[in-house]
Amino acid sequence: MQHGLKGARIEDITKACGLSKGAFYLHFESKEALFGEVLQEFGERMMELLSTHKAGLTEFFKTEGVPTIADVREQASRYLRYIELSKKYNLAILELCWEYRDVVHIVVRGVQNTAFEGTAWLMLQQAMAHLEHQARVFAEKGTFRGDMTAGLMPAMVVGTYSMLCFQMIDMKQKPDFAALAHGINRLLYEGCVAAAQQHLSPAEYEKALKTPLLTSTDNCGLWVEKTKRRNS
Repeated sequence: MQHGLKGARIEDITKACGLSKGAFYLHFESKEALFGEVLQEFGERMMELLSTHKAGLTEFFKTEGVPTIADVREQASRYLRYIELSKKYNLAILELCWEYRDVVHIVVRGVQNTAFEGTAWLMLQQAMAHLEHQARVFAEKGTFRGDMTAGLMPAMVVGTYSMLCFQMIDMKQKPDFAALAHGINRLLYEGCVAAAQQHLSPAEYEKALKTPLLTSTDNCGLWVEKTKRRNS
């Protein structure tokens, strides 16, 4: 963490561990082999959590059905149970990121000009691919709006978690992961609707919910023709 993978010396690692260099070479042929094993462990545990998450949601959809947009609007019991289930899995992911925050630190800041450069991006791509199934299920059932580019929801989720994970690198105290997990789900499935609703009449609120994303830009002067001219 102090010197990056390329700048770290094996004698510094063994000294910090209270071991001899000879003891190190009984287990690993290089510092890269050591880091690779730790990174693989982190990746396998993350993919196990994601697989458990996917299996749990699939079972929920099978037994209770996919929460509808009406469930979300009315805060129905099926939707709230789904939120609690997602919160449990998200909390486990955040806890794992906290446990391996030193590894994340090196992946983000300390693998330049090594064979591990680009590893962070590869892991994010794998996580996004894993979430695309969930996004398709919600889109097919009409819970998610249909006017958004494919892959946007997974990118938003993975981007949120990766930013939180990067922020953990410099944290001295463990944050309230239960509150973060709850907030992530609420923002993903409800956005800022509750805040907006307070400033709209019931009729305006219903209209806003039905307004496609692109046409809503008329309200702030970003008309399509203006945008085309600006881009050209």
